[in-house]
Amino acid sequence: MTANRMSLPKTTISSDPRGWLLRPRTKSDLLRLGAALHSKLPAEAVMANREGYLVLHDGLARLVELFPPSSGGWDNAGARPALDYAQLQQRQASARIEVIEALEDPYRALADYPGLHKLDSHQVDAVAAMTAHSLVGIGLFDEQGVGKTISALAAFDVLSLRGEIERMLVIAPKSVLAAWEADARLLLGDTKLVVTIWGSREQRRRAMLQQHHIALTTFGTAMADKVYLRALIEQKPDRYLLVVDESYYIKNPSARRSAAIRDLRRNCQRAFVLCGTPAPNSARDIVNQLDLADAGVTFAGVKIPPTEKGAHETIRRTLEQSAVVLRRLKEDVLSDIPAKELERVYIDLQPQQEKLYKAAFDSLVADVLSVDEISFRRNLGSYMARRAALLQVCSHPGSLISDYTETPAKLLAVDRLLKELVEDQGQKVVLWSFYRYTLQRLEERYSRLGLVRIDGSVTSPVDRAHAIEAFQNDSAVRVFLGNPAAAGAGITLTAGAHAVYESFSNQPAHYLQSVDRIHRRGQRRKVVSHVLITTGSLEEVEFDRLLQKEAAARELLGDPARDPLTRHRFLKNLGMDPASVLTS
Repeated sequence: MTANRMSLPKTTISSDPRGWLLRPRTKSDLLRLGAALHSKLPAEAVMANREGYLVLHDGLARLVELFPPSSGGWDNAGARPALDYAQLQQRQASARIEVIEALEDPYRALADYPGLHKLDSHQVDAVAAMTAHSLVGIGLFDEQGVGKTISALAAFDVLSLRGEIERMLVIAPKSVLAAWEADARLLLGDTKLVVTIWGSREQRRRAMLQQHHIALTTFGTAMADKVYLRALIEQKPDRYLLVVDESYYIKNPSARRSAAIRDLRRNCQRAFVLCGTPAPNSARDIVNQLDLADAGVTFAGVKIPPTEKGAHETIRRTLEQSAVVLRRLKEDVLSDIPAKELERVYIDLQPQQEKLYKAAFDSLVADVLSVDEISFRRNLGSYMARRAALLQVCSHPGSLISDYTETPAKLLAVDRLLKELVEDQGQKVVLWSFYRYTLQRLEERYSRLGLVRIDGSVTSPVDRAHAIEAFQNDSAVRVFLGNPAAAGAGITLTAGAHAVYESFSNQPAHYLQSVDRIHRRGQRRKVVSHVLITTGSLEEVEFDRLLQKEAAARELLGDPARDPLTRHRFLKNLGMDPASVLTS
């Protein structure tokens, strides 16, 4: 019997974290299996052990191609997942070629779509890629403000008209549900029924029973109602498209929300993950997002080194060679949007504030120096909390010190900025703060200017939509106050061209997402972000770290280097200390 005609011996198969374990029934079958595998698969795709042979993920598709189920040998139910997975691998490999071909002539690829005239050219490109026939999943990682929502809705419309998909489930932060509803009405009119699954348990259950083509829900609901959502999808098995918006929310594979959405993904024919900042903290952030999109195909068998540098390079190379990802920048596809500028505004702490900061800082350093490494690690949570408290003192010590009486430095700086921008120039301003206590003080202080607020305390999508609508269209509303963690993603605030950061999150995603709320489609003025930084404090280190994370994330996605010449850089290049001369 020639190698080409070899059959697979009777073999049981089970999954393994690294691939699929094949166990022959007899010792002679073990020898036959080894000969078959080694003659047909690359050496690095097969590992022998005492029970049988481990075929790594990236060798499975080739194994099934050489030994299809019809040839015999696959003799247990455990083979079904392996065969399904191999099919996914083959589909996604075909899809990469189909996507390349579609992007060469996207209008031809979508010649059958009657809604083509409603899309910008870069959205046509995206829809052509997202509707490739063999596609398992795709990462649409366009920069914020490019129009990913419309692209996803149009792709669903195309797949629906072709009869490949019947329904779409969108899981997104609650702050963007209203935007999804509005965009669905804009693009699809009344041709598709849209339901939002949100609210109390009874409201969510009633919503799930409504007729729909598109179901919108939140990450919280995906966790709380996983069983019900799974039952909803199973009514139309393999006829659902899953879309995860702001997919960096599922960057951690061990998080409950990630596990819940992974469970829902199993019965969806294909999945889109949408995010402008998919790797805010490290390259590893992107892995679970793509694992969900393509059922683990891209990173199957990829050994990610433990070091940050090694992981970054391995993941970057895998994205280039294996992933189905689309990434476009605003500067490339929306050339009419003006450039954005970053201005660091350095401020000196107020006397009492500085005294509190110095005492807390010195105490923290002294305590760390007084313990050994084991004790430090044992109490790391306490030390990190005290470090975080230093940043709160920079914002408003009143959140920690009940008898704090002076006006903190940042409130005085915001006074000056809002006087200049809002009262003197008549502009609208987006004001960001990370701390609830400070948000309350800011609302009390500037409500006279006409202010709307979105933070974690504003839970209703309707209330959020009203706040955004008022800022965008009501001339009497001149200040949008928000927490980047709750309002930094998926909303449009282009009525303002200036954003003031009273404080910022220690999570890069929150900052990076919030920056582009005003710098996006529809903006016609130069955009400026004013970041308030207290001189000589931990804030200087924190903000530099955020910018370094942004640069690393952009490099991972293949963005061109972007290092605009700011006053800070210009003065630093002259050999000066920017903090000493840019103090507000």
